[in-house]
Amino acid sequence: LSPGDSPGTLSMGSLVLQAGSVSRFEFNTPGVVGGLGPTGDDREQVAGNLTLNGTLAVVGTPAAGYYRLFNYGGTLSGSYGQVNAGTFTPTVLTNIPSQVNLSLLGPGQQIQFWDGADAAGNGVVDGASGTWDAANTNWTGIPGQAGINDQWRSSVGVFAGSIGGTVTVQGTQTFDTLQFSTNGYSLVGGNLLAGPAVGTLNVDSGITVTIDTSIIGIGKSLAKVGNGALVLTGA
Repeated sequence: LSPGDSPGTLSMGSLVLQAGSVSRFEFNTPGVVGGLGPTGDDREQVAGNLTLNGTLAVVGTPAAGYYRLFNYGGTLSGSYGQVNAGTFTPTVLTNIPSQVNLSLLGPGQQIQFWDGADAAGNGVVDGASGTWDAANTNWTGIPGQAGINDQWRSSVGVFAGSIGGTVTVQGTQTFDTLQFSTNGYSLVGGNLLAGPAVGTLNVDSGITVTIDTSIIGIGKSLAKVGNGALVLTGA
């Protein structure tokens, strides 16, 4: 099963994936739900019930991050027996109603979601304004598993939530990938240290983010991906 040779969306009434079936998804940019290459991703739109089985095969050259596999309107059952994602560590996530998502992480990477003013972990990815420093425990787990907060672990960060806001960066914060999935975020102050090899800034379609923070350590590479707008105003 595949939406085609290029990224796109395949719609259907209901879907039952049998044992032995292969679901091929072409991914380029995390957070882009559907769309066209070279920055779009495959997506399946199921109006009714969805049954998962067989093998999920990831193709393309994706960045680490959070991807949508299916939207569905009925009930969900089953699970993939195998996920092939090359060098990435894949996790299929079904905890959000009407969605099947996929987390892709490279060796040693960890994904965290910005939790704004929530330092305790209320079970929701709050996002919005807050202070990003070395001590605050305002980073949380994936949506639906956001009950335990932690300090920033210098890897893959997703800025989501219901609203954006001003994120005040204090000191120097290292990152592999920063993904912006909610409109209206602005990063100010401090430094962002890209590393260890390639620093990736991913801005989802329809999103505008402003980074007024200095980005340092980009002698190797800094990549901007996604169809959204990235405004750099820092020194």
